[in-house]
Amino acid sequence: VSYVAGSPAGLRWQIAFHVLDGLFSSHATGGPVGPAASIFGGRGGAAEDVLRELRDAVARGLREKHLQASPHLVLLSAGFYHDCLAPVLARWTLLWLRRQQPMAVSDAALLGYLSCRRAESLEAFGDLSDGQMKALNLSRLWLLVLLPHLSSRIHRVHYGLLGEASASWHHESRARRHLAVPFVGKDAPSETSQFSHPDVQIGLTWLAYRLGGLRHGDIVRALTSLCRLQRSEPDVAPRARRAHQLYTLWVAASGGHVRGGARDGDGRDGGGGGGE
Repeated sequence: VSYVAGSPAGLRWQIAFHVLDGLFSSHATGGPVGPAASIFGGRGGAAEDVLRELRDAVARGLREKHLQASPHLVLLSAGFYHDCLAPVLARWTLLWLRRQQPMAVSDAALLGYLSCRRAESLEAFGDLSDGQMKALNLSRLWLLVLLPHLSSRIHRVHYGLLGEASASWHHESRARRHLAVPFVGKDAPSETSQFSHPDVQIGLTWLAYRLGGLRHGDIVRALTSLCRLQRSEPDVAPRARRAHQLYTLWVAASGGHVRGGARDGDGRDGGGGGGE
């Protein structure tokens, strides 16, 4: 989404991406595909253990009808979420917090706070900086309030992206073009409304792109941003540039590979690194 918008995602977006990606990748083939992929990395370890537990919890929820799988993963029981999903998601979120915001607080105290259990002592958080507390509080808000609410909403029924072919497309505001909007029924977007809560807006926008895919204009904007990034590193070898690495990651996440990459036995460049 950050590349579609043309600017890097801030902390507020990154936390949302990580939490949502953890939950929804637990009901999909492969691991996380968003910023959370940097935590997972396909290398095993703590992240893979947490995701395995999360997949088991989701499978149980589907068996016991606390979740539904169609048209996508939808939460039906708030009680099941808080009892079975939230504790595992708290551990998943802690992996991100430890990577982004080193904190001199024990895992037990952080997990207790994130999962709404009573912290051993509020003094444990006294040495955290303002930025660290903001990240911790926003993570807690996502785990306890936002995620159970948003995961109970149905794409293209309660929210979604506007279609580029709609008659009103060229008259819409930039926000309504690029962010999720409320729907008043199946495939029926509201004519003028927008979500007022910024974190709800962020979460539903991520879900809309994740579940609905990119529109043609979104792909053009993303690739344009990638080209700008490529030109910003003229002194770096082409394959070492962030733009090349991101493009390779995108192609791999979609099930393809870039010619001349690791999967090509002879290592040939393939004439420009096009995706297959």
